[in-house]
Amino acid sequence: MASITALNGPSHGPANGRSVASAVILLHGYGASGDALIGLAPYFAQSLPQTVFYSPNAPQAWEGGGFGGRQWFGLQGYDPEGMRRDPNRFAAVYQAMFEGAVAAADVLNRYIDEVMAAHSLAADRVALLGFSQG
Repeated sequence: MASITALNGPSHGPANGRSVASAVILLHGYGASGDALIGLAPYFAQSLPQTVFYSPNAPQAWEGGGFGGRQWFGLQGYDPEGMRRDPNRFAAVYQAMFEGAVAAADVLNRYIDEVMAAHSLAADRVALLGFSQG
């Protein structure tokens, strides 16, 4: 079995202890961590007993500080109303956010590939579930 190293975080399952037929990757929101969503796995596993659940921690420490929070990319300077009023003033902020999202996507794609390889799963056997920034 291949190892999963692109990101870390809690996992669960499969509930029936048999081979993995599918995977669900739970993506937490801004300032949270993988621990925030893994508690959903036992409930989903009742209907998906051959599914393994992963809830990785985002690659960056949360810029809001403390409590072990993580972020997929920075939101410092985010101001949608300011962008509407003066897009030129906020262009650099939004460019930095875009570049951060692209970098996070690269890490997440590598993680998904590792999950698929670890369990010999095709892409159509993997689902992503998230909210907020996830």
